[in-house]
Amino acid sequence: MFKKLFKKEKVTLCRYKPIFITVDGKKHEGRTSDWVITQKIRTSVPDYLMLDIKEDGYVKDNFGNMYILSNIICIEWQRVEQKKVEDTFREFQIRVKAN
Repeated sequence: MFKKLFKKEKVTLCRYKPIFITVDGKKHEGRTSDWVITQKIRTSVPDYLMLDIKEDGYVKDNFGNMYILSNIICIEWQRVEQKKVEDTFREFQIRVKAN
């Protein structure tokens, strides 16, 4: 009975990476994001990650090169990993650093 009262809920963690095409027609892979707790956002994970990209004004690729948004034709999001874990995070925590 007491175990049910104190049992933690499960949350879903997801990691995505952007794949984008620049105006010169080349395809690039971006850096993989930190883990995002999907139950704590009110939109999709790619839309949430796009907010950071729009705020920064650029996307970084795997080699650390930065591409400004005006030089990017399209961005697609590829889910790299997804897992369910026990909710041991702070109430308003959305991102978890990747190991």
